[in-house]
Amino acid sequence: MKSFAMRGTRPTPPDARGRRRVSLARILQRVVTPNPVKSPKPVDLPLRTPDDVEVRGKSPTDQFEAGVFRFLVTARRSLGLREVHRFENQLIDGALVLTDGASVALEVKYRLGWNTACRSNWQIEWFLRRHRRDQPPYRHGLVIFGAFSGDWATSRHSRVVGWDHWYRGHAGFHKRGIQIVLAQFVERTLVLCPTVDAANA
Repeated sequence: MKSFAMRGTRPTPPDARGRRRVSLARILQRVVTPNPVKSPKPVDLPLRTPDDVEVRGKSPTDQFEAGVFRFLVTARRSLGLREVHRFENQLIDGALVLTDGASVALEVKYRLGWNTACRSNWQIEWFLRRHRRDQPPYRHGLVIFGAFSGDWATSRHSRVVGWDHWYRGHAGFHKRGIQIVLAQFVERTLVLCPTVDAANA
């Protein structure tokens, strides 16, 4: 009578490069400690005149950002601003201080769609997490953009849908008492979300 050897546990087959495949359970249980990363020193540039605003590149995005900051400095009094700050290496583009002392986290986007909206939320959220607790807290967030992009640029009921997408899913943080307001920079002025007749909504 022919005898057969008992089968043991089969080894994990290698992949095409000869590496052993790792089970998903092992991947999920693994704890990874990241190496420290040295970040550039954060810079806070107070802007007092339009000449203080430098264009940090040649792209339309760089030109737009510089134009926004020049406008904020020039129209500081009419906008009710006490201070205008431009940041470097701080996740967001800058900060505003209102005449009542309230601080506003500022992010500038040349084009705004779903991708850049998510990025704006992430940037402001992480900036607020890193902000020192002994400093005055930020009470507001503001994203200034040039135009909507992609499917956010389509219109519905006499309003571009990008406004609705923003205020439905990107305007606030979970369990954080701060709302991020959206404003469009057009022809040297800030335009807010247009209202829509409820009967047509």
